[in-house]
Amino acid sequence: MESYGSQVVCWLRSESVGQGLRHIDPKVVPDAQTQAFVTTPVTVGGREGRSGTNFAFDVDDNFLFRGKPTSQVWIRIQYYDEGTDTIYIDYTNADLSRGAGKYEVAQDIVDRTDTKTWKTADVALDDAGFYGTQELAGDFRIRSASNLTLGYVVVSTKSQITEPGEPPAIPKVVYGDLNGDGKVGIPDVTIALRIAVGVQTGTPDQIKAGDLNGNGKVEIAEVTKILRYAVGLITTLP
Repeated sequence: MESYGSQVVCWLRSESVGQGLRHIDPKVVPDAQTQAFVTTPVTVGGREGRSGTNFAFDVDDNFLFRGKPTSQVWIRIQYYDEGTDTIYIDYTNADLSRGAGKYEVAQDIVDRTDTKTWKTADVALDDAGFYGTQELAGDFRIRSASNLTLGYVVVSTKSQITEPGEPPAIPKVVYGDLNGDGKVGIPDVTIALRIAVGVQTGTPDQIKAGDLNGNGKVEIAEVTKILRYAVGLITTLP
């Protein structure tokens, strides 16, 4: 079990980097619901980020899950202050019996003031459940009516949040190469199949290599695609 201390972070870049917090950005867009969560990499105000109207996030269950070890958390967002729309943070509360909707809007909101600068804002949640019941099986989402650019997001169990600094270097992912030998072959297909059917628990690097549609899992459809690539029936992945 990985230990994250009192906070987890996700940097939103051309390839987002997470330490206990994952940005769910679908690579494949099968329907209108998923389309709403597609974001694009941008550079603005001298910094990298991602731009969109809906950002879905998944907190590692080892850090927080179902209101345990605490339902009181603080979320810090770094955003580019452009436009005047409100930024909302939606989440499922710790008591699923409360409320009629799938989302509960956080009490704290962030209003953009169009200063054309990067800013941070902290949002306190007193009853965060993080059940993974949001859209895309996420724990919470950040949204705005108009395009929004985010640089990073931090989830903390303490009100004093440490600035996350710059993200670590991102190792290059070779899609389909689950055994790390730099090529895609039948051994990779075997590993992917074992992970997909639950016989084997994939490492983070194996999940990245086998997750062709960006949902954070290796599934049978992806195993099939890796096999087709390995035998030469298709020429590109993902």
